[in-house]
Formats: sequence, C-alpha cells, structure tokens
Amino acid sequence: MKSVVYLITENSFQITLLENSLQKHFDFITISPEEIISTRIISHRSLFLMDMSILSKNCINDVITSLINNTPNPRIALFNTERDQCIQFLFEQYDIRGLFYKDDSLSHLIKGIQFIHNGDYWIPRKTLANVINKMRLSHKTDKQSQNSIPDELTPREKEILILVSTGATNTEIARRIFLSENTVKTHLSNLYKKLEIKNRTQASAWVKYHSPSP
Repeated sequence: MKSVVYLITENSFQITLLENSLQKHFDFITISPEEIISTRIISHRSLFLMDMSILSKNCINDVITSLINNTPNPRIALFNTERDQCIQFLFEQYDIRGLFYKDDSLSHLIKGIQFIHNGDYWIPRKTLANVINKMRLSHKTDKQSQNSIPDELTPREKEILILVSTGATNTEIARRIFLSENTVKTHLSNLYKKLEIKNRTQASAWVKYHSPSP
C-alpha cells in the first residue's frame, strides 16, 4: 500500500510534472490551501507538503491550524523552500516533520518523504541547531548539560522524550509502554514545561542536540 502525500499548492505545469513523478512512489494528491482549510481529511499518518513558494505567512498559519484541528496526527513538511526564506518561526510554533528546499533533487525528496512516513524527521542539522540555539537564548537552557537528559525529568518522562524524538505518536507511545494516551499527554506536558519547549519538533531537536556526538 502506497503512502498518501498531499501537496498543498496551486496547479501549475511544474507541479503536474512533479505529481507524475511522485505518483510512481506514493498516492499523491494536489490540493489548494483553500480546500485544505475547509476540508476535514480523515486519513491517518498522511504527509502534507506545504508549498512555501505560494503561501503567505498568514495562510501558512491558517493551513497548519486547520490540519491540527481537523486531521488525526498530521505529518507536516515544508516544500519548495528558499534557502534564505524565514521559516524559523514555524519550527518554534509547530511540529514540522520535514524541510525540502527548492533546489533539492527528486531522489532527495522521495527519500525524505519515505523517512517521514516511517516516523522519522527530515530536517537539516543546521535548522535543528538554530531551533535549539533560539530556545537556549530565550529560556537559558544553556545551563543544562549538553550530554544528558536533566535529572529533574522522571524516568517515565525521559522514556517518553526519547520515543517522541523517534517520531512516535501518542498512540504509539501509549501502546509501547502500556499507558493511556491521556497519561502520555500529561507526561508530555510536564516534560515540555521542565525543558521549556513547546512541541514535538523542539523535543526531537533537543534530544538530537544534547546527544553525544558519534
């Protein structure tokens, strides 16, 4: 069964060519920003690629808010992004799973989509580092050890933090460690406060940044 990929964009010749190429690997659906805002998509574990070349900042926020409210566990990635485009605010506010630049090759895009569908993140290390550096400046997390999870986290919170960093959803975490989803959400809320982070993207970035270098 192919993975479902929604590309949030406007129709164009280039998009049609891309769609024809990606349909060999995924169930690929092109949908406009207006449609995504007004439609409830009942599709678990779908990936939503947001075309950053055609979306305004306000529209981006509207689309992401709509996806979070209307779609179970949406996996959101930024597509067609300029390398100097201001996107930092998105990683600070939302759980963004992937980032694809306008000059990325088709093979790079396909590989990244497959990674995200497998529960991982596809975000350049530099972008993750920028997220963490902003967090450190804002919340003074530089006082924490760079090579260990803070002692103030409980063993269960540490376990959940590591699972979140692998891309696991609340449902998957609950099944794996035999807790209810509500209990998982409570642990997440507590560890977010202790680490002074806001979402799963920042949690994943925190773990990767504080892990010992190989």
